[in-house]
Amino acid sequence: MLLALFACGPAEQGAAPSDDSAPVDTGEDIDDTADPEDSDLPGDSGDSAAPGDSGDSATPAGEAFAAYLTSTTDLCAYEDGDIVTFEPDPPPDGYIDPGWVEPYLPCLDGLLWLTRSVVDYDGGRDERADATATFFQLETVEQMWLEGEWLDEQDGTDDCGLARMGRNGLGTESDIVWLDPGSVSLETADGWVPMDRQEGGFVLNWGLDFAKAGVTPDETALYGLDAGGSKGVGKWGPFAGIELDDIVALPAELEITSPTLGDGVEIDRADTELQWTKGGDGTVTIEIVGETPMRIFDLRCKATDDGSFTIPGDLLDQLPAGLEVTLTMTRLDDVWVGTTAGRSFHAMGMSLYGAFGMSVP
Repeated sequence: MLLALFACGPAEQGAAPSDDSAPVDTGEDIDDTADPEDSDLPGDSGDSAAPGDSGDSATPAGEAFAAYLTSTTDLCAYEDGDIVTFEPDPPPDGYIDPGWVEPYLPCLDGLLWLTRSVVDYDGGRDERADATATFFQLETVEQMWLEGEWLDEQDGTDDCGLARMGRNGLGTESDIVWLDPGSVSLETADGWVPMDRQEGGFVLNWGLDFAKAGVTPDETALYGLDAGGSKGVGKWGPFAGIELDDIVALPAELEITSPTLGDGVEIDRADTELQWTKGGDGTVTIEIVGETPMRIFDLRCKATDDGSFTIPGDLLDQLPAGLEVTLTMTRLDDVWVGTTAGRSFHAMGMSLYGAFGMSVP
């Protein structure tokens, strides 16, 4: 979830509204000659067109994606007031969910991200807490995967996997309409606090910087959201209003205490034990991500949140020599709240630690 975690908001949508859910090409073709040790990825044939980019919509990838769209609509049947969890369908054959883009579903009224982060980079440290909310409506599922394969698949808790991905993507045309509540407030341990309106191109967000607003992060509190109603302004659509009290927690602060990580640190190709500030009885997600000109490598682990976990050396040893990497560890409270019959709101509370500028020699 690397990009989603640090961006903490949806990507701008530049496509015009459309009901066409055919796959689109989001990157360049992959040239394996740059890395002779790599095997071909699914659909990678040198100068071939990206999936769905051949003028023929009846490609195997297109058929798989259409099946995904059909099955996902069944996940939207939630009842008023129920708090539920969401498990997405697996991606189509030959593709991997990079975990970087939050899926948008037709049943959703909106999204709320709460993030508490500690990040080490360039010899410095940044600590912050903030919140982002957005509201929208759409006709079809909006999701994106990257062409790729698991070199070693992650399986359950206390296990790791390694994915190798290319630059070709599979996604949908956007028919999303961003809605304008007029005003939004966040429920905190210090009371209800107004959020700031943030217009950016095709996206309308509402944000809150905890420090600037004088709000203290509190893992014992439950956070909520109160969004007013409006008729919409300009390109932003109307919103009926929604109030959700006590829906999501912001987990305890997370920090890796051993080994020392950050700019210039080299991660050995051997079993590597991480130790961190324990925060509960759940799980944490660990990711080591690096890029070459033609590939993205993503080593992912899911570990019991007991303060210690060892990343297998046999997976680290499969990363390219000299790969520059970022390591993140995330503790997540993830809830789906029923709003009206068949509709939901997705709220996520994340505590994360990140270290940039490292390498695997």
